[in-house]
Amino acid sequence: MKILNLRKKIIINFSASGILLLISCAVVGYAFHEKNGVNSAVSKIKSETAEFKNQAVEVESKATETKKYKELWKKVTANKKNTNGIKMDDINAMMATVAEKHSIINPEIRVVLPELIKEGALKRSTVNVLFTTVGLTFNAANDVRALSFISEFIGSLPGYPIITSLEIRKNKSYNAQDLVSISSGKGSGSVSGKVDFNWYVYKQKEAEKKDEVKSKEATDDKKSDLKDVKKEVPSEKNPEL
Repeated sequence: MKILNLRKKIIINFSASGILLLISCAVVGYAFHEKNGVNSAVSKIKSETAEFKNQAVEVESKATETKKYKELWKKVTANKKNTNGIKMDDINAMMATVAEKHSIINPEIRVVLPELIKEGALKRSTVNVLFTTVGLTFNAANDVRALSFISEFIGSLPGYPIITSLEIRKNKSYNAQDLVSISSGKGSGSVSGKVDFNWYVYKQKEAEKKDEVKSKEATDDKKSDLKDVKKEVPSEKNPEL
């Protein structure tokens, strides 16, 4: 009888121990699983935080770069921002004005038919970039006037002219008759100049140009309507009977 009771106690104890062991294993397993889950969540959060920081640094860098270009754009002269392309009537008129200012004789400009740049770094989504080569020849009283003419004329051109060749040659020495002829605009200069340059010019895309025209027409129509309305409103001093 005692042996049976002892066996029962041993079985009960073993069973209880087994149950406790299973519960302990389950608790440990659950804790381990939760710890891995927490570690995984923490790692994910750290990774996302690092990614956000990198994006913030990138955005800040782009913002700084944009601000820098905005400041540079403000300093760019109006003729460099011009998007009207190449208008030879305006160019010839400008050349004649600057030539007269510096007493330049027989200025001539030859512009090769511009090409539209469709590939490479100069391709733009908002404006077209035109490229051409230009030759400029003239006569001047001296090299000082020649250089002054070149500097002012090319500096006044729209876009970005890049000089590739510049020659100034002395033709002869002046005598009294030459000075009289030059003063009357009939003689030739003491020096001859020749300038070759590449020319990059912006030209507004046709679609955007049409939109601007439509917008301007709409604005003009609104102004016209407002004027008509004002005309139709009777004056308080002279009310209609």
